[in-house]
Amino acid sequence: MVPEMIRIKDVEGADFSEPVCFVEAVSESLRCAMCENVSPSMKEDSHGHIYCISCINMIEEEGEFVCVNDGNVERISEMRPSTRPWDQVLQLVVKCPKQKFGCKFQASVEEILLHHQTCQEDSRKPCAFCGELIESKEHASHVTASCPKRLVNCPFCDNGIEDCNLVAHLDDCDCRQANCTHCGKLFDTFKELRDVHFMECPLMPIDCPYKPLGCSYKGPRQEILTHTQNSTHIEILMERLNVMNEALQEARRENAKLEQRVRELEDRQSEADQYCVDMRDSIDVHKHDLEVLKRQMSKRLSQKPVARRREEELGERLETFLGPFECLLNGLRNVDQA
Repeated sequence: MVPEMIRIKDVEGADFSEPVCFVEAVSESLRCAMCENVSPSMKEDSHGHIYCISCINMIEEEGEFVCVNDGNVERISEMRPSTRPWDQVLQLVVKCPKQKFGCKFQASVEEILLHHQTCQEDSRKPCAFCGELIESKEHASHVTASCPKRLVNCPFCDNGIEDCNLVAHLDDCDCRQANCTHCGKLFDTFKELRDVHFMECPLMPIDCPYKPLGCSYKGPRQEILTHTQNSTHIEILMERLNVMNEALQEARRENAKLEQRVRELEDRQSEADQYCVDMRDSIDVHKHDLEVLKRQMSKRLSQKPVARRREEELGERLETFLGPFECLLNGLRNVDQA
């Protein structure tokens, strides 16, 4: 058996504001298709799906609603009452809704409806402020007299404070009376003591004005003037001045080193700038030379076809004279042989 927590809705004369524990799982055919709870006031649509009156009133629009099971549009006027599911629910076994208060009774829903009206296991209800379970007849007195979350007026500022926080508030309330812990003077409000008197109380301990220079004295405000006239402060001041003077001299030496370093860096930067200028001038010169060489090369390349033609012409002429010249040589050889 698997227990299941389900609400029993729309029962006349019974207030089941919280789910009731059913000893066994409740069939879907007995439950509202929308909220999945049980109710004596069920209606059935054209396809046999049941809805409780509360859900019908919630989802209807102009006398119609869309079924959550099949999406069919149903007219409320055509739905018919369905008592069969409730008749079966009345026979199901449930535990008393007051079981959390200690009631062990369990019976059919029909019997529980009667038992619930007379169950005296616990007639307490939770306080709306603190949540504590209080007897119904004592609820009013609890809220007005003993609830830790009830609002009570602060006797000093008259603001509403939760009773459980009142003690802490009284310790911090600016409107409460207060005594100066140093001179004992009484003030109407703590705010005046804190914001005004503490700034001028003659007996309030304060630090020596020379604390930043090393004096660790702390005493009543009215004695500080006498203390500051003590000659030891001159010694403290002179010692502090000597330390500051040494620090100043050291800072000056470091500053001189930094200035020298800056001058060296400036000189190196000037040299680098001049080197860049010289390099740019050199680049310009070489660019000009390259342009001249480029023009000369282009000129020579353009003259090469003419030279080839002249070479070919000379070759042809040479061949023209070569034949007769060989004949002449042969003739001379013949003359010599004769």
